[in-house]
Amino acid sequence: MAHLSGIDQRRELYPLLFNRANKVLDPSLNVRISSYFSFDNWTIIKKIDEGGFGQVYKVCSNSHLPPALKAEPTEIEGGSALKLEMAVIRAITADGEKPHVPMVFHAAKRRRFCYMIMTLLGENLKELRMHCPKEFMSAHTWSRIGIQCLYSVKLVHDYGFVHRDIKPNNFVMGYREDYDRARIVHILDFGLSRSRLRFLSGSYKKWVPRRARGTAEFRGTLRYCSPNVHEKKEQGRRDDLWSLYYVLIELHCGLPWQTIRDKQKVEMVKMNISDKDLVLNFPGQILFYILYISFHHINNRVTRVSNSKTTIRITCATKLSRELHSLD
Repeated sequence: MAHLSGIDQRRELYPLLFNRANKVLDPSLNVRISSYFSFDNWTIIKKIDEGGFGQVYKVCSNSHLPPALKAEPTEIEGGSALKLEMAVIRAITADGEKPHVPMVFHAAKRRRFCYMIMTLLGENLKELRMHCPKEFMSAHTWSRIGIQCLYSVKLVHDYGFVHRDIKPNNFVMGYREDYDRARIVHILDFGLSRSRLRFLSGSYKKWVPRRARGTAEFRGTLRYCSPNVHEKKEQGRRDDLWSLYYVLIELHCGLPWQTIRDKQKVEMVKMNISDKDLVLNFPGQILFYILYISFHHINNRVTRVSNSKTTIRITCATKLSRELHSLD
């Protein structure tokens, strides 16, 4: 059951989550902010990350830990990804700080750009992997990080959202000087997220799953999206978990299609490779993971899978956590 007490208090934010067009943003509109530029009581120290249509900066403030500033241009076709991301984070953290999600402290709009001030974090999993021998994580490192990634995705799902862009870049460790968060994996970039629930007003006054669309446009990253996304099916919790499955494989031994750029060729490899071949260098328990998510409807919580010999009744998060802990 989703935790909706905080969401109920912020229903004014939800038209954005329900109705956003999700059109491709124009990189030519990208905003640039110079170092040591000061505005609204914030001073830019340096740029620490840049995406297709926004930047993240380390800024100076009165707090003992510097926050981060995330900015995007004010004129964006299809609606503000930053506004959507802020709405999701605030909905999740409305009833208190959460371990795997950053906090938003302030947000405002200027003439050329809008921005939000949030928790400053550290390196993402893609960057961490590049520091590892042969650019692959050991089983111990991979298992510890995998547990945290799984629970961060579960947190997003429990608050009524599907992330739709699970990839190594969007899992970030805490800032090294932030002792409360330094060893915690955080999930970021909710610009493509979608609410999986809708509110029934009137006499019902409850949240129910949204009806799946017949076809849905491609959302996510080609390398990590689930086979359902290639078939233009609606994304649900199972698809976030499928993307996480691909992320974990890449961190430990790489994906067979990670050097392929053609969409049709990537789809062909994903559809034709067997799960056993895909996890050949992994402990056998990882096959339970893909079994859990392969046999579930979009609105089902991933909790059960049956075969001719046994019925497994255990949550995906708990089961995989046990198996990963056994490697640690």
